[in-house]
Amino acid sequence: MKLMNEKSIGKVLQVTGSANISFVSTQYYAGKFVKLPMDHIAQGITLLGEVTSIDAVNPYFEKAATVRYVEEADESVTSQTVFVSHFRPLAYLKGGTPYDSSFPPSPGSRVFLADDREIQIALGLEDDGVSVGSLLGKENLSVKLSINKLLRTHFSVLGRTGAGKSFFTKGLLNGITNQIKFILLSPTGEYNDVSDNLDGTLYKGSEITFPLELGYLSMIYGLTMREQIIFEKFYKGLGEKDITLSSHQILTRFRDWFMKQRSPSESTSLFPDESDSSHRRELPPYGDTILSKIRQRDVTFAKPALKIPFEQSAILDMSDQSQETQELLITHVLSNLLQSYKKSPGKRTLIVIEEAHNFAPSIQTTACKDKIVQVAREGRKLGINLCLISQRPRHIDQTVLSQAGTLFLFNMQHPDDVQHVLGISPTYNPDMPDTLRTLDVGQCFIIGEATRRPIVCRVSFS
Repeated sequence: MKLMNEKSIGKVLQVTGSANISFVSTQYYAGKFVKLPMDHIAQGITLLGEVTSIDAVNPYFEKAATVRYVEEADESVTSQTVFVSHFRPLAYLKGGTPYDSSFPPSPGSRVFLADDREIQIALGLEDDGVSVGSLLGKENLSVKLSINKLLRTHFSVLGRTGAGKSFFTKGLLNGITNQIKFILLSPTGEYNDVSDNLDGTLYKGSEITFPLELGYLSMIYGLTMREQIIFEKFYKGLGEKDITLSSHQILTRFRDWFMKQRSPSESTSLFPDESDSSHRRELPPYGDTILSKIRQRDVTFAKPALKIPFEQSAILDMSDQSQETQELLITHVLSNLLQSYKKSPGKRTLIVIEEAHNFAPSIQTTACKDKIVQVAREGRKLGINLCLISQRPRHIDQTVLSQAGTLFLFNMQHPDDVQHVLGISPTYNPDMPDTLRTLDVGQCFIIGEATRRPIVCRVSFS
């Protein structure tokens, strides 16, 4: 790579290792991408790096004792200030392609500004893909993500409230839905407008009914084996083919049926191998327990149940449901999706879970946590990807979060959040914590499979 016609901006100082490189210049180059010729390795090799910090140095002001001899108006002294820029190596290039090396540059080597194409190659930015914005500091350099690379693993969108997560997620979905479909599970209703712009169906949580089947009833009400035997007798009395029942209606029907069973003249044998006296002795406590469990669930069952067709994208607005019902709805959707794809894999599906820390928490358990963990572990090989959205990443289960191969990180201030996220990051450098804390609204730090190097992107969608 010929640099003879390019203007040098500085020279390399004494080098202590390939990771600690600095150069001196008379101008300020904060945040710039630079390149150094590495002809001492082989002809045509160039090292590209990004300036991460700068120190201002003036020999007249190194000692306090010399300051008193300097006149305030003496510009000849202040003009002696130079800038020592520290930069992080990104890639070695040869002939416009990455080159494997870790050899440090020679002290005194000239430093030049890198051009857009060299920056693109060094960072691994794609020529084609989903555009999510521009490289921070290089507004004319578009950040495009390969969908194939992004979906090699699961991914997460994390950051404080108001930092730009929702805007980013909506734009990303808009860019990838021509190749995949998505199921968006939203406890707030914030993503309802996605269905207006994309080919997706909006479902309200109250519209989703659970199958009026003994297995589902037993699972949701948490019945023991003994209680299931009793409940099955009641269930067989629900003979209607087309029926919708809320938990309150089931409670009323079971209570009426239960009261009849307490009467010796109308009781039926629930335990055929036991005497009637034993039956009458055991039914009241078991029946009361079942009634108590039904009261604790506010869900609706139906024959036949409304099914979400997995052949198309869907947004499930659960904002009209309690936290407990939301967990059951997520379990219901993920269970059916896994079962369907195990039988016959369909078009790749992206499961988006908003407020993920509430459904797969790090310490507590929820009705849907095990199913989310199962999707995180088994989903990708079936054609199911997971996207977790959260403003409290430290409260997300580590097993689930660690499965994310790409992290889209927005501004974070809490030290525990920063430490938790960087602890599972595929790459790490000492500047990352400060980068996360200083991101402005709409700026995203991208780490992982989707890019060769960590980059900061100014999010925008055309």
